[in-house]
Amino acid sequence: MADFREKLLHGLRGELVRAILLAIAVSVLLYNILQPISKTALQTYYLNSDFLPRKTDAVGTMLQQNVAESGISSKQVQQMADWYSNDGRPGGCILRVEKDGIVIYDSALNNVEYYRTYSQASKTLDEEAYLRTYPLEFSDGSATLYVYGYFDFFVDEAVRTFEFWLCLLLGICIVLWAVWKKLNYMELLNQSIRVLEGGQLDYKVPVQGTDELAQMARSLNEMSASLKQQMEQVQQAQTQRYDLITSLSHDLRTPLTAQLGYLELLAEHRYQTPAQHDEYLNKCVHSCRSVIELSNGLFRIASGESPQRNPKLEQLPAPDIFLQVFSEKLTLLEETG
Repeated sequence: MADFREKLLHGLRGELVRAILLAIAVSVLLYNILQPISKTALQTYYLNSDFLPRKTDAVGTMLQQNVAESGISSKQVQQMADWYSNDGRPGGCILRVEKDGIVIYDSALNNVEYYRTYSQASKTLDEEAYLRTYPLEFSDGSATLYVYGYFDFFVDEAVRTFEFWLCLLLGICIVLWAVWKKLNYMELLNQSIRVLEGGQLDYKVPVQGTDELAQMARSLNEMSASLKQQMEQVQQAQTQRYDLITSLSHDLRTPLTAQLGYLELLAEHRYQTPAQHDEYLNKCVHSCRSVIELSNGLFRIASGESPQRNPKLEQLPAPDIFLQVFSEKLTLLEETG
């Protein structure tokens, strides 16, 4: 439960849910704001323009002409309504015909579509703004045509539909904007990974937010820092190993050279007394032990160890040391003339 709450508060799922809720809230708020504004604007337009009278007069004029040309009687008034409804004429109005104070036709009662239009019309104006009367001359006498021109209904429906889709599109754009930000950040992480793959371990991946992608960015930075530290340690260890091997190799050649010199002296019988013979043999043994010790050190280095050489200093007589070193180098001095 705690993990789910953490993901909901700081994870990508929570950000997506918050983006959707924000989109819904903004869309609903905008729709509720646009409704009264558009209603007021449309009402002003209807009052200050001839939209409704022009549309209603067109219907009344057509019906007057039809009645006059067809010569129908008041008992055939249904033919007039059928002609208006079925001949491709624009709807959006209610027709009522009265003769001698009696209603002989009412489309609100006889036509379901007109009744639906009448019941759903916005009627932002007073009733008188929709009603216009026209005289009709039937073959059997005069009548009065009442036309309720609810043509604003279609305009209002179109405006409301536009507002709905506008708010819906705005909500979708908000969600897409949130997703687009995360996609851009993912592309940035992809580019950062390629930079790290190229060996630029000093590069810092930008950290944005607290979600899983931000945690990935922090992990990449920690990984690059750890890898850089390990590489520096490996480089340092290799440098130390190289220096140690170089030093041991140099130290190994010294006893081998001295040993070779003593062995040549013994092989050529260039000693004067048995004591000097034994001295040369002891020095050869000492050189062999030094070689064995140094070779053991090289073996430990080759096996991955890094032994630290901690030499112990002790006081020795300088003349004896000089004579010892000189005697060890005597053979090399003689070979080089």
